[in-house]
Amino acid sequence: MRQKTLARLNSDPDFRRRYGEADKSNRDERVRAVFAMAPGPGPVFTPESLGKISIPVAIVAGNADEIVPPASAAELLAKSIPRAILKIFEHAGHFVFIDDCTMLGRVVFRFACKDPDGADRDALHAETIRLALDFFTSNLRSSGIRSNGIGPCHSCGRENPGPPHVVPPFAPG
Repeated sequence: MRQKTLARLNSDPDFRRRYGEADKSNRDERVRAVFAMAPGPGPVFTPESLGKISIPVAIVAGNADEIVPPASAAELLAKSIPRAILKIFEHAGHFVFIDDCTMLGRVVFRFACKDPDGADRDALHAETIRLALDFFTSNLRSSGIRSNGIGPCHSCGRENPGPPHVVPPFAPG
């Protein structure tokens, strides 16, 4: 792999420019916490860049994920990101986090609609929702979700904007 990278660095000016910017931060200040479900391959990120992540990160994945096995993604990311938390679900494949499939979906998207033996998609969804709510409540309560409706909102800045509300980028739709 190292030889291929060196060859491209010597022959491809665009690759050389992009490679030179690889350690540049792409931090989006609007993102204050991340809840990742069945994340993609971790090796596309360097351990150094993952080590610089300073926002709360929670990762959930299935131990039966054949598309992106946890060892090459979720576990690798959780080990590299400071203070990341990881939950691995038993009998859960890659697509178990999507909604239940319709009859047409089960015909057209068989691979995404069939869970490994022993999987309980409804129970997994309920547990994932609980984990996400707990995670975001504990990590965003003081900076994006207002609890008392008094004083300026920490995120939108409006004085007494009414009942607790979620402000962009967390507002639905």
